[in-house]
This record gives sequence, structure tokens and C-alpha cells, in this order.
Amino acid sequence: MKTRAVLLAVLVGLLAFVTAGPTAAKEPASPPFTVTIPVNETVTIDGTTITITGTLTADVTHFTVQDGHVVAVATLSGELTFTSDLGTATVDFTGTRVVLNADVRADCQGNLDVTFHGVLQLNATVTFDGASFTINKTIPLNGSLHFTATTQHQTSLICDISHLLQSHASVKAIVDKLNTLLKTL
Repeated sequence: MKTRAVLLAVLVGLLAFVTAGPTAAKEPASPPFTVTIPVNETVTIDGTTITITGTLTADVTHFTVQDGHVVAVATLSGELTFTSDLGTATVDFTGTRVVLNADVRADCQGNLDVTFHGVLQLNATVTFDGASFTINKTIPLNGSLHFTATTQHQTSLICDISHLLQSHASVKAIVDKLNTLLKTL
């Protein structure tokens, strides 16, 4: 019974989860554009230390321009565990949308590297054996992926991205090529 109460309290708290950016839904990308993000944060509330650990997976669904920068829109899945000397609670993430800043590098040999930076704004109430704690914590999300083209068309698109980056082309032009590449997967 206590486990259900803990999970319910955490899930209700996570309804306040905040993300920023465009709201257009896209179909998920295939596994090559998936980033694994380890989480290991500690917060102390009223003298109680709570450790938040787990692994989240971000599946990039599309790229867009936000404030003049390339961002990746991704769907998070995974599990975070909240642990204290009072007990343990687990939260499962399925289909949580996030927007991550993306630093892109490409070459004409068909190699694409994308480094992601973003945050998960965690607003949750966690209950351990009757003691409730409100957690307002910004959890950094960082990861990177490396993709190597498997077709000549993909190599050509990545080379186009490389040329766009080198020529300081518009961010929209780079985003358009990245989304075209995603469609080939």
C-alpha cells in the first residue's frame, strides 16, 4: 500500500514536468538517433538526502530551430530511482517530450556527431514512510551520438551538412538537412 502511495505521489508531482519548445508531434526516429543519458543527482531537503539515479533514453524525433540554434526534439523513456535512508521510490518515464540543444559536426566520409545538452525540470513530491518531500530540481541531460552513413544517399546528406556548417549557412538549412537525413533511417 505504501509503495502505491509513493508512486502515486511521485507521478502526480511529475505532471508539473515542464519542457519548452515547439509542440508539433513527429514520428520517432530509428535507433541510430537514440542517446542514453545517465542521471546521478543528490538533493538535501530538511536534512534528508535523496539520491536520484537511473538511465533515460532520448529518441530524437526531429530537429528544429529555437532562438537561432539547432535543437533536437526527443522522447524520453527510462526509469529514475529516488533513494534515501527512509526508503526507495521509482518513476518510469514513457513518451516524455524534451528539447535538447544540439551541437552538430559532420564530414564528407559520412560521419555525423551530435552532442546534446538540456535539462529535466523535476517538480515532484516523494513520500517515504509517511514523510513527504517536494523536489524542485533541474537535472542536467547530456549525451552524444555518432552516426555513420550506411548508404550513398546518407553520405551525401551528411556531406551537405558538413558544407553548410563550414560555410556558416543558416541554421534552418542545417536543420532541414538533418531532418531529411532522419527520414532515410
